Amino acid sequence: MRSILHLTFTLLITLFAAYQTYQLQQVNKADTAIIEVKPQTDFHFAAMQPECNSTTAIGVDRMNVFLVGLENPITIAMTNVPSESLEVGIDDGMIIPFGDGKFNVRTTKIGKVTISVRGKNRAGEVCSYRQDFRVKSLPIVCRLGNKSGGKMGIGEFRAQRGLLAYVTGMDIDARMRVVGYNIALIRVGADNQSVYNNGPSFDAQASQLIGQVQIGDKYYFSDIKIRDFDGSIRDMEDMLFEIQ
Repeated sequence: MRSILHLTFTLLITLFAAYQTYQLQQVNKADTAIIEVKPQTDFHFAAMQPECNSTTAIGVDRMNVFLVGLENPITIAMTNVPSESLEVGIDDGMIIPFGDGKFNVRTTKIGKVTISVRGKNRAGEVCSYRQDFRVKSLPIVCRLGNKSGGKMGIGEFRAQRGLLAYVTGMDIDARMRVVGYNIALIRVGADNQSVYNNGPSFDAQASQLIGQVQIGDKYYFSDIKIRDFDGSIRDMEDMLFEIQ
C-alpha cells in the first residue's frame, strides 16, 4: 500500500512539473512573443489576462527565489506582445534587460519584491501583470576543516590553517571571504586566552594559540565576520570545538 501511494505521489509531482513547463512553452509559441526557455528554469509563474486576450509568464532561470547581492536571471513573455516592447519594473531593486525577454534582477534587502510587466497587444489593449517573489540571503556556513563545531581530534585540529565560508544547500560554487574572528582557548584550571585574527588564515598569534592545544581543551571561535557578494559585512554563528 505504501509503495502504491509513493508511486502515485511521484506521478502527480511529475505531471505538475510537466504542466508548468507546458504553460511557458505555450506562451513561447504565440506570434511575436517567442523566447528561448532554458531547461534549467526551475519555477514558473503564469497568469491569464482575459480583458486583453493575453497570458504572461515569468520563468526564474536559476531557482524559485531571488538572492541578495547576486544577479538573478529571469525570462518574461507576454502573448501577442513583442518581447522588445515589454515594460518591466521592480518595486525594490534593479532589473536589467539583456535581450529576448531575459532580465537580471538585483535586490538589496531580504523579504519580498514585486515584478510588474506591461505591454500593448496588437489590438492596442494594455496588458499588465504583477508577481511577488521572495528574497533571501545566501545560506552561508563557516567551517574549520569540514566542521562547524563539536568534537575534533587533536591531530586534525593542529592541521587546520584557518576558517573558510561556503555557500550551502544551493547549486552555487562559491566561497566567501572571511574578514576576521576571535579565538579563545578554554582550559580547565587555567585562565582563558584569546586573540583576534584578521583574514581567513591563522596569523602568527592565532597559530601560537592553536599550537598550545591539549586533549580536553575547548576552542571558541566568535565575532566571525565575512564579506558578502554585495560587499556588505555579515556576522556568522559562533563555533565551539572540543578537543579529543
